[in-house]
Amino acid sequence: MSKKKNNIIEFVGFTDDQEEKIWEHLAEEFSDLKPQEDKQYTYTELKNKLTENDRQQLLEILGHRCRQSTKKKLQNRLERFSESVPQYGVIDRLLRENGRWQYCAGQSYTDEIRTVRKIFLEEYE
Repeated sequence: MSKKKNNIIEFVGFTDDQEEKIWEHLAEEFSDLKPQEDKQYTYTELKNKLTENDRQQLLEILGHRCRQSTKKKLQNRLERFSESVPQYGVIDRLLRENGRWQYCAGQSYTDEIRTVRKIFLEEYE
């Protein structure tokens, strides 16, 4: 078997060189299926494709030190109306990289998060 221990495929009756060539071919053939997590995404780019994990992480960022009622409103917004949040520069500072969300503040993190929270809590048509 190959040097890779976590493979679910086992090649029987092949030499190490043949097996290595098969792995290279498979990697090339299916390279488009590899997750592109190296890239950094903004909220606007992903707002129509949010997973439950994404929503939970965003709720932790936006709802930090908020009352339970505010957290419920934010959660509702993220679950049902996330795509209707308008595109503002401050919204695009919510970034996802390697599956983890963060907010990249320009000046004052506290003030900017408050602004982003207000944007999320407004009702949009």
